[in-house]
Amino acid sequence: MNVSPDFNTTEEQDQEGNHEIEKDIAYDPEEEARVLRQFGLTTATEATSTPVKVTSSTSSVGDNADADVDAGSTTLADSNIRDSTLTNNSQQQQRRRFMGGLFRRNLASVTAVSALSNKHTKQKLTKRQQQHQPEKMLRETLEEMNMWKEKCEIYEKDHGALEEDYSDVSQKLHASVENLVSTQHTNRYLKKQLRSIHEEAMSAITLERQNSQNQLKSVRDSMVDVLERERSLMKAQLLRTSEEFRAMMLKTTITDDGSQQQT
Repeated sequence: MNVSPDFNTTEEQDQEGNHEIEKDIAYDPEEEARVLRQFGLTTATEATSTPVKVTSSTSSVGDNADADVDAGSTTLADSNIRDSTLTNNSQQQQRRRFMGGLFRRNLASVTAVSALSNKHTKQKLTKRQQQHQPEKMLRETLEEMNMWKEKCEIYEKDHGALEEDYSDVSQKLHASVENLVSTQHTNRYLKKQLRSIHEEAMSAITLERQNSQNQLKSVRDSMVDVLERERSLMKAQLLRTSEEFRAMMLKTTITDDGSQQQT
């Protein structure tokens, strides 16, 4: 198990050190003037505020040459002002170059010192963490081993229970499959029997229907024969009865005629 060191404190220290470096290298006019005085230079404000001393070389001239002296002194003052301005500009450029190089050297040295201090701090923290790291790693490894051991025991118990459940379920499934197969065979056999019974019943019904029709036809034919015979008998009886009645009527008529003749 890898343990990564935490360098958040060192990063915060680096940020604070960088802020302090920026404060140290900030522009300070008093510090600039002090450094320039050490090297025999003057600042821009001192150069502009320094009065220009104008000396006239014509002081031995009399009162008659006052106008010439005034004109010469004015020209000399202008040239001195121009010289002082050029001197101030060159001094300012020298001061800027010097201060820039000085600030750059200070910044580089301060950055190097800060980097060394940060590196030293990180090394101290790394050594301290490395001293405590083996114990921590060993403790975490033991805890992890115990956790995995408990998980293995639980897995073994669950695995045994699952195997028992699987065997029970497989046996039940096998029995169910056998019952299903036997039920399918029984269903096919019953369907065949039902089909044969249906066919036998239909053939029996058809045969009985034909027999019934034949019997009905024979009964009808016999009844028709009986009716025809009875009709012929009744017709013969009616004819015989009518002949007897006619004979009786004739006899009665003859009798009546004879009795009348006797009287």
